[in-house]
Amino acid sequence: DDGTYNLSGGFTRADLAVQAIRMLGENESELTSNTYFTDVPNYHWAASSIEKLLKYGVLSADETYRPDDAATIMEVCKVMVCLAGYDSMAEANGGYPLGYQYVAKRLGFLAGISSPLDDPCSRIVAFEIIYKAMTTEMMEKVIYSNPTSRYDVASDTILSVYHNILI
Repeated sequence: DDGTYNLSGGFTRADLAVQAIRMLGENESELTSNTYFTDVPNYHWAASSIEKLLKYGVLSADETYRPDDAATIMEVCKVMVCLAGYDSMAEANGGYPLGYQYVAKRLGFLAGISSPLDDPCSRIVAFEIIYKAMTTEMMEKVIYSNPTSRYDVASDTILSVYHNILI
C-alpha cells in the first residue's frame, strides 16, 4: 500500500501459496472451488493457489490451511523443497520437518538464516529461500518402476523450466 515491498513484514501461508504457483508459471487468480479446506472460502484471494498446490501434491489434504497465519521458515522450506523436486529425498530422510530441513540445508536454502526454523518467516527471508529454490538444479525422476524409482539431478532449474530463463 505504501509503494514498498515491506521486506521486514510478515509472509503468510496465503502469500506462500501464491508465490509458489507463480514460480510454476501458473495463474494464481483463476476461480476455483475449494473442496478440501474448511477455512479457505472460494472468494479468498489465495484460494486458487492453495487448491493448485494441493493438486501438485505439495500440500496435504487436511481440514484447515490457515491461510492468514504467518508461514514459518520451515513451511517455506518444505514447499520449496517440493517444488524443486526433492520431496522424495526429504521423505526418505525422515519427512516433515527434519527430512525437509536436512534437504533444505543440503541445497543451501537455509544459508545465512540464523532464526529458528519454527519462527514466522519475514518477506525478505521468504524471498531469499524462493530465489535459492528457483536457481537450484531440479531433481527429476528418470526411471519409473515400482517399487523403486531412480531420481537424478537435472541441469534444469525452476527458472529455466517454467520461465525460460537460463542462469
